[in-house]
Amino acid sequence: MELYRRVAGLNFDKIQDFSNRAWASLSSKRKYSKGEEGIIDFVNWSPANARLLIFLRGPAHGDADDKPWFTDWSVYFNLQTQKFEYTAYLERWNSQVFKLALNAEYDELTSPAPASAESLTDTVSKDEWERRQTDADRALNEVYHKVLTKLSPADAARLRSDEVAWIKKRDKVTDEFAKQGTPPIPALRRLQATVDLTNARAVELKAQLNESETQ
Repeated sequence: MELYRRVAGLNFDKIQDFSNRAWASLSSKRKYSKGEEGIIDFVNWSPANARLLIFLRGPAHGDADDKPWFTDWSVYFNLQTQKFEYTAYLERWNSQVFKLALNAEYDELTSPAPASAESLTDTVSKDEWERRQTDADRALNEVYHKVLTKLSPADAARLRSDEVAWIKKRDKVTDEFAKQGTPPIPALRRLQATVDLTNARAVELKAQLNESETQ
């Protein structure tokens, strides 16, 4: 995975050695076997784009079948310092990632993985977060109902069930981010996480809608 920073117009600077340094940040916390380097997922930007949240995933033991895999090891790339960094919020999550890889209910257990990047400072007001939440909710509801109209009764029932499960996941993630993240105002952290998760869910459903329209 590579990361580029726009300088001006269509001119971009490449962040040097991004992938290797990302994996080195994991090694600084937990020594891993050669061959465990896997995939880097870009998750989210902080509100002022000062931090990028990424996930690392790969085989937990470097075995021939690449199983079990760890996923959602979380680290920030700080655009101001050009360094990878951890916070108390990420440390709390990462402490259990490799243990969860051995559990049969791994997908369920990892569902509360971080979804938002912590701000370095408060950059968005409560009123603005509430406006963004209203917009995000409206966009999600719109695409959700569009998808429903394209589905068979059985598939529509499954989507409704998935939506209930997503709401439970959203609440878990927002509760944890409100307790653990920065900046120091829980109400703002809760709003940020809600907006980020709602926007991500809308993107998932839009992809499902586009797929159904091309079939």
